[in-house]
Amino acid sequence: MTTLVFEQPKHLAFMQSLNTEITLNLSDSCAEGLNLDELLALDPDTLSNVSLGYAPIKGSLLLRQQIARFHSQGLSAAFNADNVATFCGAQEAIFALMSSILSADDEVIVFTPCYPSLEHLPKVLGAKVHTIALQAKQHWQYDIEALQQLVNSRTRLIIINMPHNPTGSVLNQQQASAICQMAANVGSYILADEVALQGYSKSEPLRSLFSEYDKTIHFGVMSKSLGLAGIRIGWAITQDKALLQKMLSVKSYGSICGSAVDEQLARIALLHSELILARNNQQIRDNIAHFERFMTAYKGLFSWHPPQAGSLALVKFNHAMPIELFAQELANEQQTLILPSRLFGLTGNYFRLGLGRKNFQEGIERLASFIDSQYLYHSP
Repeated sequence: MTTLVFEQPKHLAFMQSLNTEITLNLSDSCAEGLNLDELLALDPDTLSNVSLGYAPIKGSLLLRQQIARFHSQGLSAAFNADNVATFCGAQEAIFALMSSILSADDEVIVFTPCYPSLEHLPKVLGAKVHTIALQAKQHWQYDIEALQQLVNSRTRLIIINMPHNPTGSVLNQQQASAICQMAANVGSYILADEVALQGYSKSEPLRSLFSEYDKTIHFGVMSKSLGLAGIRIGWAITQDKALLQKMLSVKSYGSICGSAVDEQLARIALLHSELILARNNQQIRDNIAHFERFMTAYKGLFSWHPPQAGSLALVKFNHAMPIELFAQELANEQQTLILPSRLFGLTGNYFRLGLGRKNFQEGIERLASFIDSQYLYHSP
């Protein structure tokens, strides 16, 4: 009997290894969101008469209807509630999907850097994982030709994250159509990780580019664009209702169902998502401007490609000091966290920068104080 070996995601292990209290996270992947009082003020009767029994395993109908509307923005053919199932965050949905479709001899293709479980979990389940590394010299854009070379008759799952975590790059419709055709040619599923799809975009608002392919599974969550990570609701959307039922069978061995309180809070937040997103997206724009000014002040010490969308970017630290040591010392001296890129599968002196939080400017000030105290920068 093969024993499944789950490793803790590397970024979580790194945070736990720091021998200090972290009070500010400069690599936070979430937008700012609302506190509970602010959310309840949008609908003061939100929690009135909420039953504290089990919620439906698939998620309440009213919530699934609201999720379908939220995730259908910009689409000519909208999703409906029957296409939706809720999970305890996106991670449970990822596990449910992969457990439902992957077995030994299957192959999975994922672009890196990426959220660690997207690369690790298929290996745990016995699949072979092919990775395609995004390149800074290509502004972190997806390499569709490299994908074409890897897709074959054993390809069971192609993983696409848009906007990409942690680079902030996006696909266009032509690229997405090419990916759908590749998948259709071999009968592969597409995991469309769209947890930040509705958030900040440098140009026009994003929409799902894979909704017309019937073997796509779309993932969303309350935590990223909306910034409501404390509401533990994620979801999967697919035209394949038989697959959705398999995923719910896996869920029955995990959370079983979501919290009835969280479901009600999520429904109200989605009803008012336009207001929440407008505030969050403006915060990201302001923080991008803050960081540009910071890089001007420390010219040459850092470099980046600003995100096309989402609240994350990769920043290169142009110094001989390894970014892992820099991150540890910054944590010790300033109680401030940055996450080295190797934790997400990218070597080099990069770290993940989160641009969604109100305390971002304070974090940048702490970063500047640390640089000055360590004499890491000399003005040219």
